[in-house]
Amino acid sequence: MRPTELLLQYQRHGDRVNTLNDEKTHLEARLARDERIEAATEAVAIALEKRDELAKQLRAMESDVEDHRAKMKGHEKELMSGRIRSPSDLTKMSDEVGHMKARLAEEEDSELELMSALEEADTELAAARSELEDAQAAFEASTPANRGRVVTIETELTELEVQREGIWAEIPPPLQAAYRKISRIPNPVVAVANGQCEGCRVQLTANELQVLRRGERFTCQNCNRILVLN
Repeated sequence: MRPTELLLQYQRHGDRVNTLNDEKTHLEARLARDERIEAATEAVAIALEKRDELAKQLRAMESDVEDHRAKMKGHEKELMSGRIRSPSDLTKMSDEVGHMKARLAEEEDSELELMSALEEADTELAAARSELEDAQAAFEASTPANRGRVVTIETELTELEVQREGIWAEIPPPLQAAYRKISRIPNPVVAVANGQCEGCRVQLTANELQVLRRGERFTCQNCNRILVLN
């Protein structure tokens, strides 16, 4: 195998290492935290807070309604007792009872609205809790496979690093130096396909191809990438 071919193989091994490291990082992040679980947990907390607030409001409303109903009945009883003789006092008491009935009717309507809202909040909370359970189950189901994949990746990474070290040792120092010099650009080693540099797509001249075949030059004169003849 030509030195430039070895260098291309070294680069491809490096690309594979980068791909595996990215996958490993993603899997480790999935194992450390699950976005679906976090979102579902937050949704449960919000739904629970909403449900508890509505329940608190309903309890307060029920207490007020009960108090007002008791007071109204007291006034009605007093009105019907016959103890009030004055026509003006009777009129005043009757008006008060009328106002209390009207207010009580409004409060009872509000109470019904709160009960309906509380039922909806209970439904939302149940749905949020169900989603959280599903998310947790899915996470637990995927965890063994993800952990197994991480172990497989680590094994392959170890093998690739050993292979890369062996390949690098076979590459002549001048070619190593040339590679280091341009290693920051994407794909510093590219093949020549149909007479073109696969890095910059510039067509090589017949003379340039002959020079490459003789091994007198191994870089593209346009982009300075190291070229590998097929």
